[in-house]
Amino acid sequence: MNNLLQDNQILIFTFLSVIVFILATYLGFLLNKIRIQKKLDELRLKEIDQLRLQREQSILESVRILAKAVLTQQCEVSEGCIRIKNLLDAINFEMSDSLKPINDLYDEIKHFDYLDARNNLSKQERFNQDKERFKIEDRHAPNFKNACKAILEQIDQ
Repeated sequence: MNNLLQDNQILIFTFLSVIVFILATYLGFLLNKIRIQKKLDELRLKEIDQLRLQREQSILESVRILAKAVLTQQCEVSEGCIRIKNLLDAINFEMSDSLKPINDLYDEIKHFDYLDARNNLSKQERFNQDKERFKIEDRHAPNFKNACKAILEQIDQ
């Protein structure tokens, strides 16, 4: 057996060298594939970040328009509050102390019916909700409008 190994030593070495070469080539192919995939992933992440940034800018523009509409009385305080709060929540906007009145007002009006649920109310129920909502708006309007001014200052920076 030992004699057989010695006689075929070059053949065995050549065979093993070919196997090592094939495995090294395959490993190089796999490493190249991983490198290409990493580059594609980086490009996708950059694209996702860019789309997220565009979305945030679009939402902030909507918030800015709503805040101006509230300040110029083109939009009811409660409607502006609900829309602004939902938009800011959608982008996880950091709510500073100056924006606390948004949360305060929202917490008091979020239970009111709106859209189809409001349309399904009787006239009396709708009137009662409006009456209660207007009282809440009157109480919170000055602070909420100050919060709208603060939003405009933060967004326009």
